[in-house]
Amino acid sequence: MTALELHGRHPHLEMAPILRVIKYIGLESNALSENDVERILKLYPSFERDPELVVGKEQVCREVEIEVETLEEILRDHRGQIPYLGSPSHPMVPRVALRMIRAVANGEDPLEESDKQLFTLTEMAAKTGISLASLSKYVKEQPDRIPSEMVGKMRRFPADAVPVFKKIKVENLGRRGGEQRRALQQRAAVSRRYARKLSDLEDELESAVTTSKELAKTLNRLSKQVRRARMSADSASQIEPSQGEGSGRGRRSGGRRPDTIVASCKRVLTEADGPMRVADITDRVIEMGAEIRAKNPNVTVSSILSSYDDFTRVRRGYYRLAT
Repeated sequence: MTALELHGRHPHLEMAPILRVIKYIGLESNALSENDVERILKLYPSFERDPELVVGKEQVCREVEIEVETLEEILRDHRGQIPYLGSPSHPMVPRVALRMIRAVANGEDPLEESDKQLFTLTEMAAKTGISLASLSKYVKEQPDRIPSEMVGKMRRFPADAVPVFKKIKVENLGRRGGEQRRALQQRAAVSRRYARKLSDLEDELESAVTTSKELAKTLNRLSKQVRRARMSADSASQIEPSQGEGSGRGRRSGGRRPDTIVASCKRVLTEADGPMRVADITDRVIEMGAEIRAKNPNVTVSSILSSYDDFTRVRRGYYRLAT
């Protein structure tokens, strides 16, 4: 059978890896026996993924960790099983053969070792259903626990690593669940503490509001009393009694003291038929003889009318006597 016929019988196999296996084993591509085809099919997955050669017996011995004499003996005795190019003294060995050499050194069957498939971390993610980031984290945290082999500078994982990855995932989920519960408990405790503090602050705020309202009422009452006393003092000081010439009688009132502004306002509104404007009240008060020294008499009269309970505001600018 030829290599082309082998490819036709197994179309899912690529031609280039088939020729690499034939070359490394040392077969003739135009004269393949059934035993040769069986060996090619076994070695094909490893040569498809990693066709790199390790050149030189010193390099091979360092990676397999055996003596040079042992390597030469293994290559001579298993020339038909272990694929390599060159001579036992100057071999060029594919990486799949390193595992086979190590198996022979440990007293195992090299062909069984060649059947062992190694997977990349991406392939492990597809097999385990675990994300690539999580697998990388597991390998970094627990490298001694996870079975693996170095293929060149890359780490590869056998099928035995699948249950190990899954077990580590379950353990991490358990730890994460405990951490989440502790975090929830801590947040709940903090929430309760702040709830109590908020309740205390609300009580203090309610007490402060009540106190503020009481103080506002007291301040308003005192303010009215001060305003009334001040207006009375101002009104008394603004009215000067008219002096008669040697007789002691007023000039305008025929000998009597003129009324205060408050009393004049009362007299004006008593004589009025209804509510009056502030300006009209001011004019009548001045006509009655009350002297208002303010620059704007209307402002003084309006302040008196709004400050004393004897007067009632009907609408803006209009007042009457309180009933």
